Amino acid sequence: MRIPALMLAGLLIVMTAAGAEAAAAKKSAPKDKKSAEKDKKPVEKAEPARDAGAAGPAKAQAPAEINARFNDNGDGTILDKNTGLVWLKDANVSGLPLPFEGAKQYLSEMNSGQRRNFGYTDWRLPAINEIETLVDKAKFYPALPVAHPFANVQNNFYWSSSTGKDVLDYIWIVDVASGDMTMDYVSFCSYKFLWPVRSSWMPTTAKASTVMTGGLNDFGQLGDGSLGDREAFLPVSGLENVIKVSAGLEHAVALKSDGSVWTWGRNDRGQLGNGMTEDSRLPVAAKDLLRITDVAAGMFHTLALSSDGKVWAWGRNSHGQLGNGSNEDSRVPVQVSGLSGVVKIAAGMYHSVAVRSDGTVYAWGRNVYGQLGDGSNKDRNSPAQVSGVSGVTNVAAGLHHTVVVAAGKEVWAWGWNVNGMLGDGTDNDQRSPVKVAGLADIIDIRAGLHHTLALKGDGSVWAWGGNEYSQLGNRSADGSTAFKVAGLGNIKKVSAGMYHSIAVMADGTIWVWGKDLKTQPVKPAPVRIWDVEGVNDVAAGKFYTVVLSGGKAAPK
Repeated sequence: MRIPALMLAGLLIVMTAAGAEAAAAKKSAPKDKKSAEKDKKPVEKAEPARDAGAAGPAKAQAPAEINARFNDNGDGTILDKNTGLVWLKDANVSGLPLPFEGAKQYLSEMNSGQRRNFGYTDWRLPAINEIETLVDKAKFYPALPVAHPFANVQNNFYWSSSTGKDVLDYIWIVDVASGDMTMDYVSFCSYKFLWPVRSSWMPTTAKASTVMTGGLNDFGQLGDGSLGDREAFLPVSGLENVIKVSAGLEHAVALKSDGSVWTWGRNDRGQLGNGMTEDSRLPVAAKDLLRITDVAAGMFHTLALSSDGKVWAWGRNSHGQLGNGSNEDSRVPVQVSGLSGVVKIAAGMYHSVAVRSDGTVYAWGRNVYGQLGDGSNKDRNSPAQVSGVSGVTNVAAGLHHTVVVAAGKEVWAWGWNVNGMLGDGTDNDQRSPVKVAGLADIIDIRAGLHHTLALKGDGSVWAWGGNEYSQLGNRSADGSTAFKVAGLGNIKKVSAGMYHSIAVMADGTIWVWGKDLKTQPVKPAPVRIWDVEGVNDVAAGKFYTVVLSGGKAAPK
C-alpha cells in the first residue's frame, strides 16, 4: 500500500527536522567536524569513530558479554546471541537520514572498503523480521530492549528491505520509536536512517547453492517475478546461500545458511509466513524465525525446525495441522505445542509429523484416514505420539498417508491406502503403522500425493502406490508392493511430487519421470533433465520442480 500524500508530507517534515537536528548535533560535536573529509578517505586512513570500537578485527578488543542477550565484539559491532545477527554498535552510521539509493550506495562503499567497514565486507540492509527482533512494542523512545548496548539510536524510521538485500520493488520501514511498520514503494519513500547488519551464525549442513525452478507458475511458485509457466530451469530471484528447499502444492520454501527462511508462491492461507495473504512472485522472509535447520512445505501450510529442537508452523490450520492447540489459520509462524528435541519434520496435505532425537514419532492434524498413526481417526490440533514404531530416523508425509524409516532401516507406513501407497500388499487404510513388504537398507523416504519412493543404500530407487501419470516409473498400473525403478542407479536423493518423481544422481544430474509439466506428455520412465547440474537438493510440487543447483549446465 502507498502512504497517503498528507502522511508522506508529515513524515517528510518530521524526518527533515530529524535530519537537521542530527546535522546540527554532528556539526557541534568536535569528533565529527571533519566527517565529510573522512568519508572521502580510504578506510585504513579514517579516524576510528569513538562509539564504534576499533577499525577492524586486528585492533579489536576481546569480546565482552554485556548481558544475557548481547556481546560487545570490541570492534564496533554487537552480537545478538538470540539471533546470531551482528549489528553495528552505531545505529546511525551514516550520520544523517538517507534516501534509499543513498543507503544502498553507503553499504556498497562499506563493503568495498571505501568507507569504514569494521573489518567485514558483507554488510546489508536488515530484513523486516530481523529488525523486528530488536523491537519491543511495549516500550517507546526507543522501542528497544532494556539495557541495549547500541549508540546513536534514532527515534525515527529505519530502512529495512523485504529480502534483506538491496531490493528495488518495495521496502519495509520500521519506526524504532514505536515499533510500527509500514510497507511502501521505494519511489514514494523519503529519507530514513541506516543501520547495517550481518549474520554470524552458519549451520554446518549442506553446501550452499543456487535455487532454480521450472514448471507451472500460476501462483508465482517459480519465484522469478512472473506468472508465466516455464519448462527451462532458471534461478529464483534474489536468493543466495541456500542449503535446503521444499515444495508445497503451489508454494515453495528455501532455507538459507544463516538460518533464515524464504518463501514464495501461493499465500491465500498465510503459508508464506510473512504476515500477509497475498501471493508473492518473489521470495519473502518468513517472520520471527531464527536459527532454522530444516523446512517442510505442506499443501497449504509450512513447518520449520529450529536448532533448539522446536517446531514452528504457519498457514492453513483447518484440521489443527499447525499443532498449536487451535484450528485458526496463522499468517506468521507459531510454535507447535509440547514438542522438544525434534530432529526431522514432514508436512502432508492437512497433517504434520515430527521425529524426536529418541526415535519417537509425533503427528497432528487431520486423521480421517488414520494418517496420525494413533489408532484412531480423530483429528488433533496438538502432537500425539505414534504407537507401534520406534528407532525412527526419517519421515515423509503424503496427501493422507505417513511413511517412516525405522530401526533396521525398515520402512513403516500408515493412513490412506486407496492406491496401495502404504506398500503392505493391500488397499486397506491403516490407523497404526504397518511394515512395507520386501524392503531393507532404506536410507531415505519420500511421499507424493498418493505414491511413495524409497532410496536404498546401494543407490537404487523403489516405488509403490498410485501410478496414473507413471510416477512409479516404467509400469502400467498402481502397485501395493515396492518394486525397483528401472533405469536408475547411484542415486543420492529422491523427491515425490503431486504426479511426478525425481532422483538426483551422485554426479549431480537429475532424472524425472511422471507428469512434471502440465502441458507436456507424461514421462513413463526416468529422463535426464539437461538444464541443471551440480544438484544438491530437489523438491517436487504440483507440476513444478525446485532444485538446489550449481547452476545452468553447459550447452549439449
